[in-house]
Amino acid sequence: MAMPESPLPPALPPPSVAAERLRTAQLALAFLLGVGVTFLVGQYWRGRTARPLVSASPFRIDLNHATPAELAQLPRVGPALAERLVDARPFESVESLKTVPGFGPATFDRVAPHVAVSETYPAKPKSVVAIDPNTATLEQLQTLPGIGPKLAQRIIETRAARPFISAADMRRVPGLGPKTVDRIRDRLLFTTP
Repeated sequence: MAMPESPLPPALPPPSVAAERLRTAQLALAFLLGVGVTFLVGQYWRGRTARPLVSASPFRIDLNHATPAELAQLPRVGPALAERLVDARPFESVESLKTVPGFGPATFDRVAPHVAVSETYPAKPKSVVAIDPNTATLEQLQTLPGIGPKLAQRIIETRAARPFISAADMRRVPGLGPKTVDRIRDRLLFTTP
């Protein structure tokens, strides 16, 4: 007995040229998006992991003479910690880093191979001239720690409305916080009118 032949399914129409072009364009776009995302992820990752110093460097940064920008290149040291290092000078040894706020054991272990301490350090001025914030010029106010041009201008504008009578009274100045007031307290002299 012969088996009846099953009918063949109807033949598919040949793909149109427009459909092929659309499919090719979709594949090309997907490829370009993949390349772009891979590039961006690579740039992000490289920016997070790249450090300017290598562990085998024979050169060391002198803690007592380096600028804040040079100190910020050290592993685990950013601009804020670099400023704290400058404020904590002079260092007698590399071990002295452990006394700087924010400098824990892990940070010390990463930084210690890259730093050294010189024997000499420029002496800090022994006598600091106190200034009256009610009469000081813009330039004189900028000599105070933590006071830049904008904050100095705000001090002048605030004192024009009402003179300052104490260091605590300077908190009236917008942007002048308690920590900055504490830093400049010893450098202020208030004369009675």
